[in-house]
Amino acid sequence: MRILLSFVVVVMVYSCLTVSATNLPKHRWLPGKIQLKNGHTLSGQISYHLKHNILMYKAGSKIKTFTPRLVDYFEVHNNDLTCIKRYHAISVRVYENKMVSQFFQIVTSGGVSLLKREATVRRRVGKKTVVKKIDQFYYLDESQFVKSLVPSKKNLLKLMSAHADKVNAFIEKQNLKPNKAAHLTQLFIFYNELKDSSG
Repeated sequence: MRILLSFVVVVMVYSCLTVSATNLPKHRWLPGKIQLKNGHTLSGQISYHLKHNILMYKAGSKIKTFTPRLVDYFEVHNNDLTCIKRYHAISVRVYENKMVSQFFQIVTSGGVSLLKREATVRRRVGKKTVVKKIDQFYYLDESQFVKSLVPSKKNLLKLMSAHADKVNAFIEKQNLKPNKAAHLTQLFIFYNELKDSSG
């Protein structure tokens, strides 16, 4: 049976702040939608900062700031309002007795779920600093612990050790490259199907 991702619904007044836009540094504002856990939906300009798990919504001259505690999910839209990214507020275990909510994209869910988050990487190239957006992958196990994942064949076979032989055969047969997002997704779907069929 697949383990559904659990969401902690904790309503705290201080999780949503209203501040003047002039009191904050400049942010990249994008069209989007926020679905709150109380059922309300906010559509308009949003800005998100995954490093600090902060989501902002601009309404006129005011900015409302949300933490994952109040958010079910949020979407980033193109100018034609089609969704290009969706981040869910997922409750994850950071210690044996402590759960926190963080924003993740759900790539595929199951016994072991594949998640990702966007990260900003800065590299020195000669005298210049190059800023690049990359996807960082994580997996969420059945105990709700979230762990960083470097997508390599070695790491995946270790993670999927219960069915390592079948996973390795699947990689070879399909000529999969684990460092490619689409191939990594295929592997997690295949592995979770193996887990489901084996009980």
